[in-house]
Amino acid sequence: MKKKLLGKTAVVTGGGTGIGKAIAKQFAQHGADVFILGRRMEILKSVRSEFEKIDLKITAFKCDVSSESDVKEFFTNHISPNGKLDILVNNAAVFYRKTLMDTNTKEFINMSNVNFLGVFLMIKNAVPFLEKNPESNIINISSVAGCIPPQGQNVYGSTKAAINHMTKGLAVELGPKGIKVNAIAPGPVNTPVWDTIAPDIDEQTKLKDMLRKKIPIGRIGEVEDISLWAMNIVSPDNTWMTGCILNIDGGRGLVT
Repeated sequence: MKKKLLGKTAVVTGGGTGIGKAIAKQFAQHGADVFILGRRMEILKSVRSEFEKIDLKITAFKCDVSSESDVKEFFTNHISPNGKLDILVNNAAVFYRKTLMDTNTKEFINMSNVNFLGVFLMIKNAVPFLEKNPESNIINISSVAGCIPPQGQNVYGSTKAAINHMTKGLAVELGPKGIKVNAIAPGPVNTPVWDTIAPDIDEQTKLKDMLRKKIPIGRIGEVEDISLWAMNIVSPDNTWMTGCILNIDGGRGLVT
């Protein structure tokens, strides 16, 4: 494998599970120095050990992206010393599959803080480092729920729609600084979040079967479907794409 990210430094939030973990692995396989951030250190340590067994090195840090002090502490202690940052992936998210009327205020605030405020805080602190390196990249992990209004995802989808808008605005704002900003909007993907959405296996199976019928490709996505495109975005071969929302969703966003 040609290692396209040798000498690059990447930060992936929500890097302990699912899509974030897959992206971190993809970047590490291509030679990047990868930092993974998350709120549960025990999970991050487990991922670090798992990667070490296949000769991939990552660095794990406990960081709540919705906490300004946590975010500032990370950048001050771990990025500032050498000032090196080329890639930021904002993947951390909170999801409740609920209608607006069933969503309580605490859940609303939690989704808003992690899914949107967290992206704002990470980008604001990352830009002074990203702008020092030519051809740097920001990837925001959005959702098909931010592009269409799937049932039971109104509040969550609204936070992702906000990310889509921010992505386009920042592409204009940060382009002159040499920073490309894009978003990936996945459809339903097999990740541990399913155990939270539908703890009962029978219920989970029924939900997945229902969703498959709304996906033209006919299957739930895998994390590798998303990490592949994250790699394509940050590849040195990609020099002109910015402000794009990539719907990697098996066609889910085309079906009402």
